[in-house]
Amino acid sequence: MYLAGGVKKIKKLIDIEALGLSRLSVLLLDIHTDVKGYSLLTLPQVRDELWDSYKNYFHQQVIQCDLRICLYGPIPNGNGFKGESVELAEGDREPLDS
Repeated sequence: MYLAGGVKKIKKLIDIEALGLSRLSVLLLDIHTDVKGYSLLTLPQVRDELWDSYKNYFHQQVIQCDLRICLYGPIPNGNGFKGESVELAEGDREPLDS
């Protein structure tokens, strides 16, 4: 089974318990840019909603290796995306285990 939708729609379905996450194993994020050069990761409102959803619903599953996040689209070369860059505080990242 798969589900496609915007960040807001999926978040709403999770919030009203119409979408369960217990069997979720892959989260695929389409990071292609639109005609204006924005992507899911660079459009400020969408990026913030995605980050909020990640922290609230997906982070624990990623840490426990129960969920994989796949990025679909071109790898940015530094000039490919428009929008603000965001610096993460040191505490916002989990160390990777080897």
